[in-house]
Amino acid sequence: SSDLYPLWVTDRGAMGGVVPLAESDLGLGPPRWQGTLLVADLAATCAQVAAAGGAIRNGPVEVPQVGQLALMSDPAGAMSSLLQPLAPMARRDPLVVGEVAWSELITPDPEAALQFYGQLFGWVQHDSFDAGPAGLYRLWGPDSQSLRGLMRAPAGMAPAWRHYLHVADLDTAIAKAVAAGGRVTAGPAPVPSGDRMAHLVDPQGVAFALYGRQPRP
Repeated sequence: SSDLYPLWVTDRGAMGGVVPLAESDLGLGPPRWQGTLLVADLAATCAQVAAAGGAIRNGPVEVPQVGQLALMSDPAGAMSSLLQPLAPMARRDPLVVGEVAWSELITPDPEAALQFYGQLFGWVQHDSFDAGPAGLYRLWGPDSQSLRGLMRAPAGMAPAWRHYLHVADLDTAIAKAVAAGGRVTAGPAPVPSGDRMAHLVDPQGVAFALYGRQPRP
């Protein structure tokens, strides 16, 4: 049934869902992974999004057994879901294999992003480093334990969030993805922590990234 909402579930509970795209899904755009931000009051947050220069593209809607959901675009056009859950949900744990290890926003105006997400969620910049040709890479979030990345989008790249899935062995995971019809678009390459990552697309052209931790001494 088109009313069903399949969930990705681990032993820590529901970690994501699957939404089929159709011509009637106004504003949803091409297939993609989409991050979800938990909010305490969805109606109030939707009003704040509009006041801060963003837009609500779809919803709010009721998702059975999950809560109220809305689709938000920030002032540059990068989209996220906003969720007011029915019950408390497990906090993202980047150290757990199978969960999201890292998320980053690629946008043409990082300063505007800092202002928008700061106004809505209290995110601030905690640190930054020179990423070479990619320019300044900022570390930001609500606190030093919940960091994300922020970087300026290269010419021709649409604003978007990129999510890194934590895998037990990066090379093995890449081989499995390619065997299943995926394609590597960048990497594998090291990150400043000494770990390694790679960017890929799946058989439907959905961009995603993989993150593998290197053994610690």
